[in-house]
Amino acid sequence: MTTTSKRPFIKRFKTSRRHYVFDVNSNRILSVDPEVYEVLGDYQHLTYQNILQKNSPKFGRNKVGKAVKAIEQAIAREKLFLSSRPQKLSNAGLSPEEFQEVYNYRLRQIVLDITEHCNLRCHYCSREWNQGLRNYRRRRMAEQTALKAIDFLHAHSGQSEKRSLSFYGGDPLLEFDLIQRCVDYARNKFSSDCPRFNVTTNGVLLNRNMAEYFARHRFGVTVSVDGPRSVHDRHRVDSHGKGSYEKSVLGLRRLFEAYDGKTADLISINMVITPPYDLDILQELWEEQRWLPRDISIQPNYVNTEFTNFLEKYDCDPSETVYRRSRRRVFATFRRECIAGTPRKTPLVFSFIEPAMLTFYNRRVYDPPRTFYPLNGCCIPGNRRVFASTDGKLWLCEKADGCPPLGSVFSGYDSQRMQELVDTYDQESLQDCQRCWAVGICSLCFADALSDGNFDPEKKRRNCRGEREKLTSQLKTYCSILEKNPKAFDYMKTITVS
Repeated sequence: MTTTSKRPFIKRFKTSRRHYVFDVNSNRILSVDPEVYEVLGDYQHLTYQNILQKNSPKFGRNKVGKAVKAIEQAIAREKLFLSSRPQKLSNAGLSPEEFQEVYNYRLRQIVLDITEHCNLRCHYCSREWNQGLRNYRRRRMAEQTALKAIDFLHAHSGQSEKRSLSFYGGDPLLEFDLIQRCVDYARNKFSSDCPRFNVTTNGVLLNRNMAEYFARHRFGVTVSVDGPRSVHDRHRVDSHGKGSYEKSVLGLRRLFEAYDGKTADLISINMVITPPYDLDILQELWEEQRWLPRDISIQPNYVNTEFTNFLEKYDCDPSETVYRRSRRRVFATFRRECIAGTPRKTPLVFSFIEPAMLTFYNRRVYDPPRTFYPLNGCCIPGNRRVFASTDGKLWLCEKADGCPPLGSVFSGYDSQRMQELVDTYDQESLQDCQRCWAVGICSLCFADALSDGNFDPEKKRRNCRGEREKLTSQLKTYCSILEKNPKAFDYMKTITVS
């Protein structure tokens, strides 16, 4: 079903100082007069006379008439405020043949789930909650499977400038010997064009020998630390219920010692944020660990409690009160530092907000009407990364639990299934996306729309509502900062987006 609306495809929003319009077809953010802002809300919905009747008491008949004329001129001369809606969602406008070429030759990263075993029993871990379901059992990846996955990366990354081989779990340090054998095999397989190596760990087992090995091979290492001791030890516990903060931080410190200061883009922290979502207290990590660099990369993730009773079992207060209060402080700090020209002074604050601001800053401006819209925030399957589970099956990524497998490291990609995945997302999302102003800047992906391998429209719509609220808030923040300092985001010119 195709929408026939003639109303402008726009999003109107206001800051405390100005009125704005986000023009969906062009991707432009426009500051407009109040009367133009109000008239745009009724344009092609009410007649000219009704628009005059409704808005003249507030602005005067003359100003309202000029506003209508300005809108008509913008449509005719600049192709702004068009009613055109997306007729199709696509992977960067790729044809089926181009799509096939991408996943056959441009794979950039393969993530190996080398073990489902873990030395911790984190309360929110999806694997802990899945035990007992679908005959779940903890498995390890056989060496033959791991080496076959490396062969797969080699065979499918011929046109990629950068390649990555990543180790995941469970906790992959339980299989440190296998990691070393994989690294040796990859170095021999790729010769001089060796991939970059990465590992994600809770850090508990990270001894000096491992740290020195990772430093020697220039590994990118992500260590999971959820904040200061009081926050981290609340849910990141071992099999005896004891907190893991001390050991995780010790492992992180050993890394910094081994890397000897050469850590840019190599060492990062993964931080899972749980109720009551108090963002203020997380900053105390740097008070407790004063040696920890303030410019370390932070990857914050809100806990995923879907299909669990985590909130009830651990008496978590999901109240919005604490979260909203601390979130306001985070945004206020971000604004203050950007406006003052001292960005990234507070690392945790910027890790929450900077990616969205960077997206707006780097957004592409189009000549409307748009010829295609992306599949929201979906990656191109088989391009940016692919996840190999312990049995060698290939999946979109380590977070796409509800998506179907894409093939295996032994038999290769299932091209029909991959095309069906893209086509289904397009067909099932299009009707909603035609009515949604956020369609071109949406970050939702396959993982937000699929359950048990099938498209789940209700799940997608729930996530859509939250996405629109988030993007509206971010647009207001972006514009309110530029109002006070038009050069506030100029520092982003130097940021490389992977």
